[in-house]
Amino acid sequence: MDVQSYNIDIITNFNLDELCPDELFSNEYEAKIRVFNLGFANYRKNYHNSNIDKILLMGPIAYPQILLGLPVNQLVLFLWEPENVNDTYCGLFSRVYTYNDDLVDEWLYFKFFYPVRTPMISNIWSFSEKNYVSWWPKKTLQKELI
Repeated sequence: MDVQSYNIDIITNFNLDELCPDELFSNEYEAKIRVFNLGFANYRKNYHNSNIDKILLMGPIAYPQILLGLPVNQLVLFLWEPENVNDTYCGLFSRVYTYNDDLVDEWLYFKFFYPVRTPMISNIWSFSEKNYVSWWPKKTLQKELI
């Protein structure tokens, strides 16, 4: 079985260390991923080449005029605040991933689940320290009071 190879560039304006685990892809694919923490104009001028299969933008960090001329099927956008981005801008991409269920149409907009690392509770109370609230139906209380 041949292993399919992909060249992917990720352009971001924040640190991606926690979002890119080593086991990101299964063994069926061989991915060469480069991550750039810089402006898109700088990336396009100094680092972009024709061997790239996909360009992932982590947020709307590129002006539309800089995206023009790139193949739409290469461009993928991840949106954290889709309310602030218009449809014309999103139309410059082959896929737009968002957490907003109202936008998901499985044609241009796709659902992504934002990973949130939640720390474990460090100070757990003992059972005797916990205060529980009990709820009693109104009818039960009335019978007991009579």
